[in-house]
Amino acid sequence: MQIKTFQEIDLKTQAGAVIYFLQKIDIEMISEILEDNRTYQDLEKCIFIHKLDNALNEFIEAGDTFLNCYSGFCNEEICNYKCPGFSFIGNHSNNYLDLIIDIKDGVVRDIYECSGFSIPQTGVQKKKRIKIDKSEIRLPPPFYFQSQKFSICKVLKFSVPYLKYVANPVAGAQQTIKKIK
Repeated sequence: MQIKTFQEIDLKTQAGAVIYFLQKIDIEMISEILEDNRTYQDLEKCIFIHKLDNALNEFIEAGDTFLNCYSGFCNEEICNYKCPGFSFIGNHSNNYLDLIIDIKDGVVRDIYECSGFSIPQTGVQKKKRIKIDKSEIRLPPPFYFQSQKFSICKVLKFSVPYLKYVANPVAGAQQTIKKIK
């Protein structure tokens, strides 16, 4: 069933609020609502939010101001077959983001992309698939962190296993970027 209006979403639950703010392309509210102590798409929350923000910005850059939401399910037998989720489709571009949202008792337990997502509605136009995980985290260049006297870990609260680079304090307030081997 297509979610046509915000009134059809149960904003009394965390899951309903996440869907609502995904439709509104509001990453700040999504970040506030999702629990900090969970992983999403096997990523720490801060990394997932950063990648989701990049994906949502692709909708905005394509001229979208709202994401239409269609319920559906994973149609890949080797994956999460028949798991329910949502297809978020840009109101202007028809670009889309297919997500499995694991919900229990109104609480979001996980969110992850689905490459084999199916929606039962006919006539729904989907153009370019927007991906959350493009395998590289798009961060500001290292000199930004050096000039601001921040570490990447401190700013984005990353844990070392997920980073390609990590900032290490050297000589007082100066920072250098060191490649993890």
